[in-house]
Amino acid sequence: MFASQHSVPEGTVSEKPSLMTGTAIAVHHPRELLRAVVSDGSITLFVSGGLIERSAVEALCAELDVATELCRGIVTVDLTDCTGLGTAATQLLRGHLDTARTPASRYRFRLNAGHSSVVRALAAAGILTKREARRRRVRGVPRRWDTDSQSSLRTA
Repeated sequence: MFASQHSVPEGTVSEKPSLMTGTAIAVHHPRELLRAVVSDGSITLFVSGGLIERSAVEALCAELDVATELCRGIVTVDLTDCTGLGTAATQLLRGHLDTARTPASRYRFRLNAGHSSVVRALAAAGILTKREARRRRVRGVPRRWDTDSQSSLRTA
């Protein structure tokens, strides 16, 4: 009796969701993936789930645009609960990081990453975490502030 309930009829194949498709990864509604917290002039966006589907990336883009327009402190995107990061999301984050580095920017941009797959996706887009940047730093080369102070002493 139990075997007949769980058996698959001949000629049909039971379809299992593939982990490579975006629909299987981002199960939540895009608004449920993001949560914003405002404190002391800074805004933190907590991202959970996968940022692979177009709707999830568009929701993140809209939230980031609002946050960067309003914030004069630090905009932090917390990816510690993020399980997947697509190329569109990494390009979006890279664009906001580059904008925050310009002198005209009113805010600073910070990323917190947890999963190694998210760190690898960020590194593929050219965004290194502090830990990865420390690992890739060439030994024997002085830090930037040391280099600046030495060059200013030489030219003076």
